[in-house]
Formats: sequence, C-alpha cells, structure tokens
Amino acid sequence: MNVKRQLQERLKEILTRVRPQGVILTGIVGSGKTTLIEETLREIGEERAIFRFSGDDVRFREAIASDSRYIANHITAKTRKNTVVYIDEIQKTEAVFDAVKIAFDEIKASFVLSGSNPDFLNTRAKFNLQRRADLWFLPPFSLSEILTHEKLVPARAYGEWLEILLQWPTLKNPESCLELSPEQERICDEHLIYGGLPLSYLATGPHERMTEVRKVVERGFDRLSQENDSVTELIRIELGKIHAREFAYQGIFQRTRLRRRERINEVIDQMMNHGYLLRRQPFSFKDARRTYLSILSFVDPGVVTYLTGEDNPAGDSRGYRIEGLVHARLDALLKNEPLKFELGYFKPFKLDSSGNVKYQAGEVDFIVRRGKRVLPVEVKSGLDRANMDLSGLTRVLDAHKTIPFGIVLYAGIPYADHERNILFWPWWMI
Repeated sequence: MNVKRQLQERLKEILTRVRPQGVILTGIVGSGKTTLIEETLREIGEERAIFRFSGDDVRFREAIASDSRYIANHITAKTRKNTVVYIDEIQKTEAVFDAVKIAFDEIKASFVLSGSNPDFLNTRAKFNLQRRADLWFLPPFSLSEILTHEKLVPARAYGEWLEILLQWPTLKNPESCLELSPEQERICDEHLIYGGLPLSYLATGPHERMTEVRKVVERGFDRLSQENDSVTELIRIELGKIHAREFAYQGIFQRTRLRRRERINEVIDQMMNHGYLLRRQPFSFKDARRTYLSILSFVDPGVVTYLTGEDNPAGDSRGYRIEGLVHARLDALLKNEPLKFELGYFKPFKLDSSGNVKYQAGEVDFIVRRGKRVLPVEVKSGLDRANMDLSGLTRVLDAHKTIPFGIVLYAGIPYADHERNILFWPWWMI
C-alpha cells in the first residue's frame, strides 16, 4: 500500500525536464525517501534511462574512488537516452560527488541522491554539488497525505492550503468544506500518538507501531560517549516532555544535575543535525534583539510518545502535540520552497528603564515571514470559534495593518471571518 507523497509530482517534473537537474533528498531515517524515489523512477522509466547505485555497495565505492568517470562511462556504454542517476547512502563515500558532477556536466545526466545522514546531506553534499542540485526535505507522512490516500478528504484541499500559505491572497471564502468524520478523527488521534513514519503507519497494533518508531529513533542517534549515555538519555526524555513548549535550561539542569549548558546544547545540536528536532525563535516587529528563548518540537509525534511514554495525549498535552505537528509541517513546507521564508513565533515585550527586555503575555504560535510580508498563525485544538481566545492574534492584526490576514488552525471546517480578518483552517489538512 503506497501512500502518494506530496513531493512526488514535483520530483517527477524535475527529473523529466529537458535540461539536466539534480535533487538531494534528505529526511530522518525511515521517512520514506527510498520509496518515494523508486515510485517516481517507475513512473518515468519509459521516457528516461534509469541507473541505480548505492554507497553500501563496496564495489561501487571502489570503482568511483579509482575512476571519477566511472558513472559517466558506465552510462554512455549502455545508452544514448536521457538519463537519471539515483544513488542511495551517499554519505558512505565523498568520491561520489566528483563522479556525479562529471555525469551531470559532460553527459547531461539528471540525478537524485539520498542518504540516512541528514547533516551530511545538508552540509557536505549541498556544498560539493552547489549550483547543480536543490536540497529537499522529506518529512514523515502528513495527515493530509494519509487522509487523501484513504479517500477521506479531497486532494484539492491541500492545494488550497499551499496557495494560502505561499501566495497569501486576499482573504476569501474557502472552497473546501471539510469536517471530521469519526473515521477521520480516529486516524488523527492515532497520528498524534504514533506519528507518520511509514513503517509505523503500515504496522498493525500499538506494540508493532511503537517498535518501528523505536527502531528509527535509536538508529538515528549516536552516543556522544559511553560515560555520558545516561545524561544524554535524560536530556532526550526531558526534551520530549517540553515538546512544542518554550525551552528553558533550568528544568533540565535540575533533573540531570548538570550545571553547564554545553552538554544540553550538544545533545540538541545532534538531534537537530539528524533532523529529529526543530527550533523556532521569537520574531520582533521592531528591533531585532538577541534572545535565548526558543521552542523545540520533534519532527514526528511518535518520537515524543517513545521518549516520554505518554501514549494518550489529552488536554494541554494534546494541544502541544498538535502545535508540534504544525511546526513540523510548516518547517518542511518552507524548507522545500524556492523562495526564502523564515519561521518563528511572536512574543510581545517592553523595555524597562534599564533597557532590558520584559516579555508579556499574548504570544502568537507561528510567524511566517517572507521579506517584508508577514503571516501570523495560531493553533487551537478545539473547534468552537466563538469561544477561542485569539487576543494575541487580533492585537497583532490591529497593530500591523499591512498583514493580509491571520490564520487559525483548528479542528473545525474552513471558514473566513471577514469581520476580524481571520481564516480558520483544519490543522489536520496542512
């Protein structure tokens, strides 16, 4: 059962252009990179010659290490058709970069590269293949992908959301009328527990699903050192507990008996480099003041369940799971767009008589910024629009008339509130 990925059509279009194109596909272990690429290659197999290699293959590594023209010579000896080269596990050898560049430059071969080390792909691969390849990030399954696959919602609803998020048109009444059925609600509830890792989604039963999550999480982290295993584990668990909440060192200091930030920052950086953890920081409409404030979210709810053992999120915990899910989706979407976006949150503040920042209540969960254009986004777990506290969002809209409108992601149906200049949209369809 193959779930159609929202990046699939875009990858197909890129790899079938007349001019050669390159894509580096990254994402956490188990996010479905290989499946997405293979499905796309099967679709274009009649119009392109496909050549597959793997960094796990010792003979391939030895061949390109001794001859950087190996890929180009291998292709020209077999075909004159337009070609796509696919290489998996590219982090196993850096010799692959010279071989790919020669194939791209001299025989005009398009390529798609992937691997199980996001940090390597985001740094070494991007650096070595600059101007030849675009870097894309593949998150785990989104709810919109799952619900569309299950034929429970129309695919066009996701297209509407992309238009809203990326083009910021004038506020208009949405075309889609989406309301959660009991079956959809069950899928959403399970997603907040087990997440969207493909093998977890396809497994049957709670134990089997969490086993797949565990395999991914534990495969993705290398221990910093043997003597620090227990401290690293405690930090990971505490980060899971404050998922999508404002980060503070003090609580972790107390629970781990640490007194220095360096160890905590080392673990955070490691998880961010592996693609498991995301960060957003406050956005200021006035002067950009340096702050240590941040909100950390895991890329998948299943990781939070695994680290904390909390397998029945309710109340505030459910709200934070939803906010973290929104964070992951916005982060992935904006990473994959050619235009430059920034993602943060808004926390109002005043300066005291000494010039120190004093933060106040009334923050907005997300600020999406592109140049001078700003879009505020608030996340609510309920569906009662009339009784939602949107004071932080409305204050931002009142104070900044150039902002086109605000967005509230909630559990109800699409609705445009023209009086308050707010668009309500289902959080499960982003």
